[in-house]
Amino acid sequence: MAVADTKRLQEFLVDKLASRTEVRHFTSSIVLEQLHTKALTAPQHLRPKRRRSR
Repeated sequence: MAVADTKRLQEFLVDKLASRTEVRHFTSSIVLEQLHTKALTAPQHLRPKRRRSR
């Protein structure tokens, strides 16, 4: 899940998540900088071959 800022993160964690009876504990992480997005792209050898349209 992504939120706009740390205030929204706190609101979500305290007001929504922590108040649920089925949640016993949770951990959150904050990404300060995104260096690359290659993890979201399949490696070249696993990508489907494109067919040329006629």
